[in-house]
Formats: sequence, structure tokens, C-alpha cells
Amino acid sequence: MPQSQHYIPESLRWFIINSLLQNTRPKEIIANVKRRFHRLISYRTINRLWIKYQRTGSIVDLERAGRPKALSERDQRALVQSFIKEPGLSVKWVAMNILFNQKPISRRAIRRTLRSRGLIPKTSSTGKEIVQKNRVLRLKWALNFVNWELQEWRSIVFTDESTIFPKRMKSRVIWSQRGSPPSTDEEPNMKRLGIQVWAFITYRGERGIYRFRGTMKQDKYLRMLQQHLREAIPIEDDPNNELIFMQDGASYHKANIVMKWLRNEVNILPWPAQSPI
Repeated sequence: MPQSQHYIPESLRWFIINSLLQNTRPKEIIANVKRRFHRLISYRTINRLWIKYQRTGSIVDLERAGRPKALSERDQRALVQSFIKEPGLSVKWVAMNILFNQKPISRRAIRRTLRSRGLIPKTSSTGKEIVQKNRVLRLKWALNFVNWELQEWRSIVFTDESTIFPKRMKSRVIWSQRGSPPSTDEEPNMKRLGIQVWAFITYRGERGIYRFRGTMKQDKYLRMLQQHLREAIPIEDDPNNELIFMQDGASYHKANIVMKWLRNEVNILPWPAQSPI
């Protein structure tokens, strides 16, 4: 265990005790310690050492029992195995939902246990760096819409797909064993637990959440549009065909059959590549 800067080594303790045994005044002891050991000590420290020596005949600190461990050896192994099997497991979720010996455990204790067992936290990938070409296109896009009024922004219907994790939160911090390769942003075990949804939102609020299974492809996306687009954008909400449909640049969004159908149904908001959404 590392010693704090206030730790008094045994040699200095005996120097103080021997000085007291020779009837040296505390003020002189403080000056001698400063000159010889380059340390500052207080009258309280001298008094505490002297009392300990008189009571025990020793100046050595006794071993302390310390706080009992929050987790047993078995619980520690089970905790570590959980994070090895599901690297994206959230420390916060575990602390909120799992009890060990009928007692809650703090996030600090969980992190300390993981580190003591050789697991280290790594931040998962946040995506590719924006290339210069797309930076220019994004700036151009922003300048085209910088003068839009609030009413114009209210006409946009934003859409996107996402994966929801109902049982646990996906953590951006991935716990893995030292020396293991960096983890990808989407862990298979975490994806298996998630529910894939496609949703709309407007200035009026959420307009629809629809579940889908498996990998999204252009034919599946087109079927979802055909089945649900008018549920999210009913004609009575858009009698003048003023609403604008937003989708990002995913390949199945931009497929010819999808774009051809959309152009006949709604206005489309152009969206720059590598968008933050």
C-alpha cells in the first residue's frame, strides 16, 4: 500500500523518542527534525508518539482490520464473468439492479473489483473522423438553411432507426481484459438484447414508433414506409403538402426504389453525409 506524504518513517520516530528520553524540549526536536530530516512535524505528532511509546513500548503502527470487502470471492468472480461475457454491460445498471448477499453495491466497488481482476475500461469507438469533403458539404448545407424561420423548421418530420435496450443500458465504456483488441461499437451480445425500432418525431412530439427485426435493407425499409408513413404524417395534418421528410444517408434510405416512392409522397430534406444524427 503506498505511503502518504504524512507517513512518519520508523527512523524518524525513534529519533523523536530518543530525543524525548534525553529530555530534549519539543521545540528543539522540531528544529532538529527540520534540519536533519527536512520534515515539518507538529507538537501533536510528538505528543502522540510519546503516549504510544509509554503505553506499548513500541512506535510501530498495528495492522488495522480494515473495512470488510463488499463482495465475497465468489461474487467477485461472478461479477467479472458477467462483464467478460457482455463487454458493453453498464456499471450503473449493475449497481442499480443486482444485489449481492441481499445488499446493494456501489459503482465504485464494482469498478474497483473489475480493475483488481485485470479488466480495464476502454471507450468504445465513436465513429469515423469526418473527411474534408464532407466537412465542406456539411458547412454548405448549414449555410443553405441558416436563415430558416421557426415555422419552416416546424414542418420537418425527423426519422431514424435505433436499438433500444430494455433490460440494461449500453455503456460507451467497454470493460475488457488487458491486452485484448479494442472492442467495436456494437457488441453482438448487446445487440441480441436490444429491440430495433424506427421512429418519427415532429415539433408536436413523437408520431410513431415501429419495431422491426433483423438487418434493415432497402426492400424492408420501403415496406415500412408504405405501411406507416401516412400514420406518422396523416393527410389531415398536412393538407397543403408542406411537411418535409428527413432521413439520413444510410444506403437503404438512398436506394433508387425508396427515393422514387418518397418523391411521389412527401417533400424530402437533403441531408449531408456523416451527419451527427
